[in-house]
Amino acid sequence: DLREAIERDFRRVDVTSRFGVMWVVEEREDGTVLVDLTRKRARVYLALGISTSIFSAVYPSLPLSQRKCPPKKLSQVAVTLIPFRGRLVHDGSVLRVPESRKDSADKSRAVQEAERA
Repeated sequence: DLREAIERDFRRVDVTSRFGVMWVVEEREDGTVLVDLTRKRARVYLALGISTSIFSAVYPSLPLSQRKCPPKKLSQVAVTLIPFRGRLVHDGSVLRVPESRKDSADKSRAVQEAERA
């Protein structure tokens, strides 16, 4: 039964949901690379979309050929990531965050952290 399998998966997960403002760095075949710079140590996540990827929701007009590398203008989103069946998925709500002056240094750091991961 699917419901039992889902409940069993949630009981086994040792990671709770993650909510935060994250940089959307690139799209891969297995998900969208997100970087959270709000903690002392940066965290890089790979998240699946529900019906569409987070990357596609944020950059809908970007051609497929340009989705494998960081876009020239990175965006931040407020998103909740939920563990499900061994993967992180977003809850369907992706909110773009307005840029601030401090963001330019964070953009390059986000790309560097994603490349290191």
